[in-house]
Amino acid sequence: MDAAEEEAAPDAAEEEAAPDVMDAAEEEAEVCPNGGIQSGGPADCGPIPPGGLWICYTLAHDMTCGFVGLAGANPPSGEPVDPYYHDPMIVMGGGNCVAVTNIQNTVLCQLPAPSGSPVQFAPGLHTGGAATIPGRYACDAQTCRGTAHIYKNGVEVGGMQNSVTSGVVSFTPYNGRRDLTFIVP
Repeated sequence: MDAAEEEAAPDAAEEEAAPDVMDAAEEEAEVCPNGGIQSGGPADCGPIPPGGLWICYTLAHDMTCGFVGLAGANPPSGEPVDPYYHDPMIVMGGGNCVAVTNIQNTVLCQLPAPSGSPVQFAPGLHTGGAATIPGRYACDAQTCRGTAHIYKNGVEVGGMQNSVTSGVVSFTPYNGRRDLTFIVP
């Protein structure tokens, strides 16, 4: 082999190393495509308690990619998160609004917010009882995966399915995504 052929020939060590070289984002994308959120899933959370305000969110997901949960939204500048939005990650009577296990595709949380209170939240996948994992929000600027049902005293007052809201529920744009929002009836 002459000098030109040697320069043109790839180094065997480089060829072997190239397929194994992968940055963390590519590795994460392979482990949790679409942020770990899947299509389909359960339609509801089962029996709803007859009293109080309840949020049911269903989100089919890969159990290795997180826990279904609802994060509170950011209030207007100068307003405290609680009680302004009755943040489901802060004011829950029984703790954060995150599924108990990562195999659950639903989360059902009571929200002790009085009538007339604004509520805004972002569904997605969480690490245990902690905040939403970056890149794993259920709603982006165009679509919102999963379903939401809002109940007051056992009666559904609003919801979201197939990126369409109903009843008291609407969308509020925030940071490149849409949060679900409503005023407690």
